[in-house]
Amino acid sequence: MKSLFVALAGPSGVGKSYVIDGILKFFPGKYTYVKPFTTRALREGETNKIHIVENEFQKLIDEGDILLPNNLYGFWYGPSRSQINSIIESGSSPIIDWPIQRIPDLRREIHPIDTICLYITPPDLRTLKQRLSNDDRDKTGERYKSAKDEIDTLWNRGYDGIDSIIVNEGENIAKQADLIISSYMENILK
Repeated sequence: MKSLFVALAGPSGVGKSYVIDGILKFFPGKYTYVKPFTTRALREGETNKIHIVENEFQKLIDEGDILLPNNLYGFWYGPSRSQINSIIESGSSPIIDWPIQRIPDLRREIHPIDTICLYITPPDLRTLKQRLSNDDRDKTGERYKSAKDEIDTLWNRGYDGIDSIIVNEGENIAKQADLIISSYMENILK
């Protein structure tokens, strides 16, 4: 089976982790989540990232194992190249949450592996604001403002590298995402 690198983009609070969890649940083995390293302390119960201290993160960058390190809200994030390669070698498709501004960089770095980018949007800004306030991630309103700006840019000027836009209205989004990914996979195998 050919692997396809799957990047989910969208602003904070839009439900990218929800989509990834659904895809992994409904399609076990077909996709494998790439847990990024982060210098941010993990939230209680958070298991979708690997916390390391900043000097360890820098060491992995120096060794070439961190793919496109990214600083977001004062913390470093980045996936491991060796983890991605292991997933691909197993025949599974790596799936990751990735910042939209860095999609063109990701495509260049991952080449020649085929990459698909799905952009996840909320049904409306009110829903997004509610999601961000539910877990106290946005006490200052900075994430909401950033999300609103990103969505405005998406609809007004667009971003390079988006293959499909999906509105996260809940339950069926994981199956909808898999349908789009599977269709894309069929087309690249022709």
